Amino acid sequence: MASYFGLDTITDLALGCSFGCLENGEDMYGFMEQFDVMLPAMIILTVFPGLGALLRSKIVKNYILPSDKDPSGFGKVIGFVNGFSFYHLIKKSSLLIR
Repeated sequence: MASYFGLDTITDLALGCSFGCLENGEDMYGFMEQFDVMLPAMIILTVFPGLGALLRSKIVKNYILPSDKDPSGFGKVIGFVNGFSFYHLIKKSSLLIR
C-alpha cells in the first residue's frame, strides 16, 4: 500500500493526476513489478556509465528497451505520460491561439 501511495503521489505532483493504484488497490500499469526487474540493470548502468551509449543504439532501443506501445510496465507508463503530455500541449496551444 505504501508503494501505491508513493507512486500515486509522485504522478499526481508531476502530471496533475495519479495512476489510481491506491484507489484500485493494485498496480494499474505493472510499474512496481517492472521496477523490481529493472533495478539491477539500473544499478549496473550507474556503475558503468559507458554502457549507456550501447543502450542508446538503434537495435537495442527498438528491440530491448521499453516502448510506449508495451501493454504493461515502464512502456505503459511512458505511453501514459506521452499521451498526457500531448493532450496538455494541444490544450495549451488551443488556449494560446484564442
